[in-house]
Amino acid sequence: MSQSLQAQLGRYLLVGCAIYAIDVGLFWAIVTIVGSHYYLAVNCTSKITATAIGFALHRSFTFRWQQEHGLARQSILYGVLFLFNVGLSTVLLFLCVGAFFQPPLPSKIVTDAVIAVTAFMTNRHLVFRSRKRQARAGIA
Repeated sequence: MSQSLQAQLGRYLLVGCAIYAIDVGLFWAIVTIVGSHYYLAVNCTSKITATAIGFALHRSFTFRWQQEHGLARQSILYGVLFLFNVGLSTVLLFLCVGAFFQPPLPSKIVTDAVIAVTAFMTNRHLVFRSRKRQARAGIA
């Protein structure tokens, strides 16, 4: 693992922890107020809020190199990744809570851990791709 990758992974984890705290905190607060029957809708709401904040932080802090794609394309790519992740998260959350009768908050934490594993690499190599990396790969 290169020094650059290590530093970037550290920043990703720092930002990830902050936006995850927003996601889980908002999820817990809303579920507490409206009840756990609405856990799937609340999951989508908390994820949308955290994702908007996460995009801004990852673009300006985590992947702060000169980026191949502009803001519009990054927004679209990040949005597509978000839709995939929130869909997967919602399905896994439904299985944990609805099929296996587990409590919503611990189920959310477990399902989000599964998704976080692939999100870093997808963001690094697709959404916030470096211009320098593109040139080294010989891509025009």
